[in-house]
Amino acid sequence: MFPLISPDVLADLRGLSMVSCGVAIGVGAVLWLFGWWGHRFWIVLLTTLGVGLTGLAYGQHLGVPPPVAGLLLALAAGMLALSLARIAAFVSAGLLAWLAIHHYLPAWDVPLVSFVVGGLVGVVLFRLWLMALTSLAGVVCAAHGSLLLAEQLGKLDASTWAAGHQQLLLIVCAGGSVAGVFAQSILERWQWNRQRRLEARAAAEAEPAPAPAPVPRRRTWWQIFSTEADYRRAA
Repeated sequence: MFPLISPDVLADLRGLSMVSCGVAIGVGAVLWLFGWWGHRFWIVLLTTLGVGLTGLAYGQHLGVPPPVAGLLLALAAGMLALSLARIAAFVSAGLLAWLAIHHYLPAWDVPLVSFVVGGLVGVVLFRLWLMALTSLAGVVCAAHGSLLLAEQLGKLDASTWAAGHQQLLLIVCAGGSVAGVFAQSILERWQWNRQRRLEARAAAEAEPAPAPAPVPRRRTWWQIFSTEADYRRAA
């Protein structure tokens, strides 16, 4: 079974401070609720960090000082990140589809077909896929932070407990991801309605004010005893 909450990661992070655990939980909550709302920020941030760290790691092999390689690659990746967003969606959806079929449906395990079909679904359902991906990432991040925090408080051994409850953790992560998709959809609908109301209010304020009603002229003394019909008869 492919572990979403890895006991090895929990064992490696054992001893993490309570503040760091709280930060992990907070980042997970932000991803879970605002993943699609700020997806451009997350795409640029993760792409820049990932490519920059790759430049630091392999810059020496390219004949460039690692800090220079990391800075140049991070700058280029940050500028191209939004243009490559759908490629990233294709690759991430394809990899996740292949891993899911490889671990849970081994009889259907055809890597190329799984990767391509999953990637195409991720591109076609780009918005839904990013909602699901950020929601799942938020749940996994918050779950790791919560288990490590519980271990810091002396409640349990996080690594051992996670190793013995993988099925429960998988159900929790899947349910939390689905709930996150609904929460992000509701938040996006609220934001859209709010934007429409603001636009309607701005349009109403931009309309020209109605012309003032004409002030009736003061009638002379002889008009008091005559009517408009009298004028017509006289004409």
